[in-house]
Amino acid sequence: ASSLQASKEPVTAPESLRGYKVSFHSDRGMNFNVYTVDLGTGDVENLTKSETYDWNATWHPSGKAYSFASDRIKGANQIFTVSADGSALKQLTTDGANAHHAWSPDGQWIAFTSTRDLPDPVRQMNNGELYVMKADGSEQRRMTNHLDPDGVPTWSPDSKTIAFQSKREGNFEIFLIDLDGNNLRRLMDSTPSQEIQPAWSPDGKKIAFVSDRDGANVQNIYIYDREKKDLKRLTFQQGQNFIPAWSPDGKWVIFQSMRNGNWDLYLADAEGKEQIRLTTHPGDERYPQFVPKAK
Repeated sequence: ASSLQASKEPVTAPESLRGYKVSFHSDRGMNFNVYTVDLGTGDVENLTKSETYDWNATWHPSGKAYSFASDRIKGANQIFTVSADGSALKQLTTDGANAHHAWSPDGQWIAFTSTRDLPDPVRQMNNGELYVMKADGSEQRRMTNHLDPDGVPTWSPDSKTIAFQSKREGNFEIFLIDLDGNNLRRLMDSTPSQEIQPAWSPDGKKIAFVSDRDGANVQNIYIYDREKKDLKRLTFQQGQNFIPAWSPDGKWVIFQSMRNGNWDLYLADAEGKEQIRLTTHPGDERYPQFVPKAK
């Protein structure tokens, strides 16, 4: 398995991104761990190296630490932080199942999804609610209170607003809420389609998301321009395209796609003109995030 884990990926990223690494989780070493791939060399590194299910990594803006979800304690997903070099592992959550989290751009907060306060059987269905906590795990507080699922948060660049997916009106749509828990509002006009997995652009003007609005059971990635109130479709694949995340320069969106039979990572330029396959490993690669350059 070790040779599989260390296998390189082709260097296909545009020159402007070759100084970056991308994190993801993958089962290329049998069980899911958090990895990085260097976009300039194709080198792949296993960061978590555990026998448990480690996934959904999100980075402190300094690039010096990341958080991830893991079932390593009693089999329930909890959120941990760890330094980029693997030291100073700390468990932040203890109750319920916790995942789908995001570190605020100012490094102060982590927004996350949790089932901790939900009654059974709703809790067993993983119908999470949205929460925030300080980056050290203190001041954990609930942001939403609805029996339908809320979660998968993304932060505005000023760290004052969270966008998230919610099923509170019958189908999944994207809502915004301020860090103080007030001013809940919908991002776009309501449609019968599902809108999930928002990702806020670095300049704050756009939100990428996943939707089936152009065909049932076909999930593609779209970009909503908040100023112009217009929508651009990024992917046109039959099948599933999920978990968009922006490059630091705001010119590319990275995502996972099933278009070749297993989950691989792809880049699409934000103008919708070009798509590039980043990973070719027969295992699954999911939840891509650009690793911030250490400051």
